[in-house]
Amino acid sequence: MLNEEYLVLSLSVKNLTAVRDSLIVELNHLENNLSLLKMLNAYLKKSYDNLVLSRTLSETLKGSHLLWDYYDMVRSFYRDGKLNITMTRFMADLAKHNLGRTYCPLEDPYFQITGEHSWTTVMRKLEAVYTLIGIKPEDAPIERIKKILQFINDNVRYQVDYDNVFLSPLETLIFGSGDCDDYTILAATLFEMAEIDAAVAIGTFAYANKTIGHTMVLVHMDTLGPYGFHSYEDLTDMGLSLGKWILIESQNTIDKQYDPDWFSHWMLETAVDV
Repeated sequence: MLNEEYLVLSLSVKNLTAVRDSLIVELNHLENNLSLLKMLNAYLKKSYDNLVLSRTLSETLKGSHLLWDYYDMVRSFYRDGKLNITMTRFMADLAKHNLGRTYCPLEDPYFQITGEHSWTTVMRKLEAVYTLIGIKPEDAPIERIKKILQFINDNVRYQVDYDNVFLSPLETLIFGSGDCDDYTILAATLFEMAEIDAAVAIGTFAYANKTIGHTMVLVHMDTLGPYGFHSYEDLTDMGLSLGKWILIESQNTIDKQYDPDWFSHWMLETAVDV
């Protein structure tokens, strides 16, 4: 009788073991499906967030054509030599204008038509854009730079100009494209809004019997923390404040700021503080 009970129990154990193994296989299958669903959910959430951001950014950047006419006139004055400033200074002034730090002789007609200064119009829109970047008061400067560079690289793509037109930050965001000087002006403006001392800079290098120029941003900081970087220990001879200045390629995110092969090409020619 004990042997018979033993055989019955043994058979039950085998059946239960088979059921357990089947359940384990099913559990693994469900866990794999759950992982895939989590990945899909994360992807869909990111896509949804990007669509919301894109729509909000588009709504935020809508503006009067008078503002764009204003910038065209400013560029015309610069190109015709009526504004006696260098190319680097003009880029810095475009950034300063968006921060309400400079005045142009063309300002009066804009004010007479709209009832407000052009920089007031711009600052109102840029402050809304800045909110979309998600920078918090407690964010360290490195984190602010990281978020700004990520925002720029998510919303602006590189595109060569037919002619070398310097776009204001708002224009670059509205078009969603620009070349190196447009990236630089936009990044320098957003860095300054994030209370990071920034400057615009032009570097050159000789290639195929001609000189090629490139614009980048400088930030007045000692380090980028865990991220690699290229820096200058002293740029007071170019009129910048004493201390280290880190070179920022605004077409790259913060984790791609150290590339010796790229940065070694450029000899810094001019730099102007924003």
